[in-house]
Amino acid sequence: MNRTHQLAKLALALIGIYFIVLAVPTPITYIMVIISGGAADSANILQIFIGTLIYLGYMYLLYFLLIRKRACFAEKIVPEADQSEPGSPSQWIPLVYRLTCISVGIYLSALVITNITSIINNWILHRQIPDGVYSAPNSYSSIFLIPLAAYLLAGAPHFVRWQTRKTLEFCKTQEQ
Repeated sequence: MNRTHQLAKLALALIGIYFIVLAVPTPITYIMVIISGGAADSANILQIFIGTLIYLGYMYLLYFLLIRKRACFAEKIVPEADQSEPGSPSQWIPLVYRLTCISVGIYLSALVITNITSIINNWILHRQIPDGVYSAPNSYSSIFLIPLAAYLLAGAPHFVRWQTRKTLEFCKTQEQ
């Protein structure tokens, strides 16, 4: 295991901890609403319970993938061709781009999960998609974000290769 692999493992753990910390207040808020009596009827309690389960599942998935299994995930981020020790700072560029894409993918997946969960809950309870934050255009954007989030979570290989090539070309022109 070299420094790039160790950096990938560390970055994945930090990203996982960051997004888990961001996700923790939501289930706590849901549980506090139930305890305080804010959910007056069983439909609201069911909605809060479903939302809490989805968030807890998301937090467990983040914990499992980014903290417990970060070594396996880091091996996928740093391919075997890149396992040699980097000689120059420019060899770190693909790793940094991949980690950035994965971070943005995690953020987009959290956004999509939040929007789709709210849309489904409102549809179950009211048989309609309400106006406002969860309106039809916003739900369509969530649906279109699903493949983008999946691509970014996969490390965006085509984008990383293209951007790395462009960055190295730019660096060479700046040196001359």
